[in-house]
Order: sequence, then C-alpha cells, then structure tokens
Amino acid sequence: MLTLNWAIIFATSIIPLLIGMLWYNRILFGNAWLQASGQTVDDSKKVNMVKVSAIAILLGAFLAMCLVPMTIHQFHVGSIFANDKTIEEATSARSLYLADFYKTNTDFRTFKHGAFHGILNGILLGSAFVGMSAMFERKSFKYVLIHVGYWVVCMAIMGGIICGFA
Repeated sequence: MLTLNWAIIFATSIIPLLIGMLWYNRILFGNAWLQASGQTVDDSKKVNMVKVSAIAILLGAFLAMCLVPMTIHQFHVGSIFANDKTIEEATSARSLYLADFYKTNTDFRTFKHGAFHGILNGILLGSAFVGMSAMFERKSFKYVLIHVGYWVVCMAIMGGIICGFA
C-alpha cells in the first residue's frame, strides 16, 4: 500500500510560506496586494509573524496531504482493497498484486506531472475559493488574480515535489 511520506509532506508544507514571502513582498506583488486589499504598510507590520508562520506551515501540511491523491494517481488503487483483510498479509495474492502494480506503474510519478496537476488544481480550486470570498468581500479582480496566481505557483511546486519524490 502507498502511504503518506511525512518527510515530503513536511518539506512541502513550508512552500506556501516561502513563496508568500516572495509573492507578497513589495518587490513583486506586495504593493498591488496592499492596494487591492485596502491595507497599508503599517497594517501589515501589526501582524504576529511567528504565529502567522506557524499556522501557515500547519495549513500547508493540510494542503500537501490533499495534494497527494490529486497528483499520485496510484494512491487510489489501494482503496479498492480497503475492506480486504488479506491485503495486510505480505504474501497474499492481492498484496503481491498491489506491490507489483505500484512498482510497475510509475509513468506519471514525475515532477512535471505533479506540477501539471498542481497548476490545474491551483486554477480551479484557487479561483473558486478566492473568487467566492472576494465577491462577498467586494474585492477587485486584481485582488483575485494576485491570490490565484500565488496558489497556482504554490500548488505547482508542491504537486511536483509530492508526485516526483513522495
């Protein structure tokens, strides 16, 4: 059975924080984001960055765990045998079948494939989540583009690492 690779989950959980430090920096999109969100530089300095960073890493781990089945297609095959008690026996026919399946079906276990699914999910999920919230908060389209772009980049890198190395 495929299981979560906790080292990869942890490693990718910091990606949104690292990308966010660059993306929302005033050199890139920070000024545009401040303007679109209706904040000032002084507002951004009032944030407890230790607390925000810790929560961002935790939420990044949640996202990484969600990206595993979105990027590693073989992950779903094990669920077919979820109620089969013989799967736990290393020498059972189904256990051997699964082991062989996981070993031989690795064509789509690449960084490129994971990045593709990360981009796709970043566009679809990012625009849905950010777009709906932005509509109710009466934020601009520019605000949505800045945030969706951020999620596309984050999820592309996270998906690539998860699919290619987990």
